[in-house]
Amino acid sequence: MYISKKFLSQLSEVSVRNTKKVIGCGIVVDFIPTKPKGYEFLICRRANIANREDKSSSRQSWDNEGAKIWEVPGGTVKNSESTVEGVRREVFEETGMYVSVGDYVGSFMQNNLEIAFYICHPIKKIIKLSEEHDMYQWIRNLKDVKDLVTPKTFTMLQKAKKMLLDKRKKLSDEFKRNKSKMTVVDKAPKLKRLDYYP
Repeated sequence: MYISKKFLSQLSEVSVRNTKKVIGCGIVVDFIPTKPKGYEFLICRRANIANREDKSSSRQSWDNEGAKIWEVPGGTVKNSESTVEGVRREVFEETGMYVSVGDYVGSFMQNNLEIAFYICHPIKKIIKLSEEHDMYQWIRNLKDVKDLVTPKTFTMLQKAKKMLLDKRKKLSDEFKRNKSKMTVVDKAPKLKRLDYYP
């Protein structure tokens, strides 16, 4: 049986892709309709890692940033799941919140780990933190968290906010264009009421 070199190279690429460690992070965003730029972002404060039994190598690598103890929910994606599935599971495990995973924001490499960020929308805004975190905040102004999170995480939060605002503007412009094409429909004639008796 002949196996082409191209097939073997594709097979090796797939095996490398599946073994690469990925940290999936969910930028949980809630929409506030009463505000013109009404978005608030969820950040969580890490519990003291020294007192925790769970000290996986990937988590230790992610914690090398030192004093930056606030973060967005996330964790290691399992080999058996996609990054989106991993993000959904990690957000639920760390916050107790069911989310729908939306747009991919971006990623960066750190200590041989790919840190990937996705926008997530809460299905129900009820939070029950796991032992990995001891506090959470909903942030409206991203400048307030610049000194709390890592610079790369802050960049991803800014990028996510820009994506959301651009998407909102695009939808608003599309609505205005469609509204101008609408015609006024004449008032429908009043229907005669029919009474039925047994």
